Amino acid sequence: MEILEDRSSTVRIAVIKTLTLIGSEDAVEPLIKQLADKDPAIRARIIETLGNLQDRRATGPIIKKSG
Repeated sequence: MEILEDRSSTVRIAVIKTLTLIGSEDAVEPLIKQLADKDPAIRARIIETLGNLQDRRATGPIIKKSG
């Protein structure tokens, strides 16, 4: 999902909020890839969104990123 790599953090946060509202399982893998975002606020929002989606695929990458 290229839009998650937009230069603007405002755009990236808006996309993440939208994915949270949609709640699609299709968003999990692109969000996991973006856990490497340089902006800590973006990473925090992604972790929150992945938690809300409650998809087990996100557990390992979130733990890895936290540790």
